Amino acid sequence: MPAINAKRVYRIMRQNALLLERKPAVPPSKRAHTGRVAVKESNQRWCSDGFEFCCDNGERLRVTFALDCCDREALHWAVTTGGFNSETVQDVMLERWNAASATIFRRLQWSG
Repeated sequence: MPAINAKRVYRIMRQNALLLERKPAVPPSKRAHTGRVAVKESNQRWCSDGFEFCCDNGERLRVTFALDCCDREALHWAVTTGGFNSETVQDVMLERWNAASATIFRRLQWSG
């Protein structure tokens, strides 16, 4: 069996209008990003994000998490095979807030 020549296949596809159209180039944004995300100490600023991936059985696993903007440590997370809404993200952030508050209160020394 002879080898397939990629250039010949491309030429034939082009002649028969079988190629996909190229995406037009997106011009760069005129607005410059001037904000700062990183901070010098932990527990000063948090953010949330999420991702999903497909399991071997076809189900999608969705993860949302809270990150510390200083060291990018995942502080709290939630996982589901269903969808997320704003309440789920708020719950993740609130759970992290509760854990951080408990840590702060443990560090306090009461005299009496």
